[in-house]
Amino acid sequence: MQNNDTAKDSLCMDQDTGPRKLQPRTLPFISYPARPFCCPGVTQNPAFANWTFEPMAKGWRCLVDLKEGLVWSRHGKPLPQADQVMRIVKGDGYNFGPHRWLDCLLLGRDSQAGVGTVLLLDIVCEGTYEERRGNFSVLLQCPFDDIPKGRFLRLPSFNQSEAVQAMETMRAVNFHRQTVIWQGVICKHPLSGYETQTRSPDAECRFWAKERFI
Repeated sequence: MQNNDTAKDSLCMDQDTGPRKLQPRTLPFISYPARPFCCPGVTQNPAFANWTFEPMAKGWRCLVDLKEGLVWSRHGKPLPQADQVMRIVKGDGYNFGPHRWLDCLLLGRDSQAGVGTVLLLDIVCEGTYEERRGNFSVLLQCPFDDIPKGRFLRLPSFNQSEAVQAMETMRAVNFHRQTVIWQGVICKHPLSGYETQTRSPDAECRFWAKERFI
């Protein structure tokens, strides 16, 4: 890990909007994946009325380095399923332009639903969440049920009022399949940057929140 001085120099954080630029680091990965803070009742709280919501699936969180062909776990270790993830991510020839780092989730941890499918959660780059989300459109959207296996998909997004119904849908799918596929929702401020940090995999992002039902 970096010492405190190096971490301060490389993080270059803006107090209001997150990272201003992504500087080179001594670690092989640019950041631990951004971790939302827990906020029960986020689907009902008016403070989050303008945030964008996404379903939260169960799987292996990872950062994909498109340049080096490497995959890092949430804890900053090489992911054992790295070859599998890279085959899926690069298999259909999707082009993410200059963007090198993808924040992804590999399905199949405790369920056969969508086993081997990789979900694109975000892109580690400059820009707001709304701007980053525009790069997701090259991928097909992941359905709540009957998730195809071995595909590279994006998650659906919805507003706060739709999040309540989405939570009920996810619960129903879990019950029907008798397994845990979905765990809750994540919401992101539309103007939030992707907060990069190398302090701890458990450090929470200020502009992402989650509500779990499992």
